[in-house]
Amino acid sequence: MIYDLRAGRALVDGTTAAGRRIFFGLYRDNLHHLTEEGARLFNAALRWAAAR
Repeated sequence: MIYDLRAGRALVDGTTAAGRRIFFGLYRDNLHHLTEEGARLFNAALRWAAAR
């Protein structure tokens, strides 16, 4: 699953997100298992999160 959170949205602790955030459900030890398409999706998610 992939989750996104835009700046200003509420976080679990009641504060608000200062910027865009993503959760991609990967860990350092399984990132290498992505297919080529999965890697493109991951990179697109990173670009989205970094965009202003």
